[in-house]
Amino acid sequence: MGSYLEKNIRAFQDMQKTLQDQSQRMYGDNSKASQELWAQFMNLQGPAMQSLMQAYMEQSQKMFAQFQEQMQSQARNMFTGFSFPGFPGQQSKSDPEKQ
Repeated sequence: MGSYLEKNIRAFQDMQKTLQDQSQRMYGDNSKASQELWAQFMNLQGPAMQSLMQAYMEQSQKMFAQFQEQMQSQARNMFTGFSFPGFPGQQSKSDPEKQ
């Protein structure tokens, strides 16, 4: 999951760089004013981005846990008929140890 998140962040950075290049071509290089506007914008967006990433991580954790539970359930159902040493399994009624 780390590489997936890293790729998404890198794609976001690339998109920001592209938009920055486009805006510089359109509006010129007014670096002092643009830096000040960007700082004001980011001060307002910081908490929103933090809550967005937190919600994204919580959702990812829940989805991973659900997937893991589903896989465990499917594995249990698939291997119910087999008896593995050291693991409890269903014993048939004709098992001589039970009689």
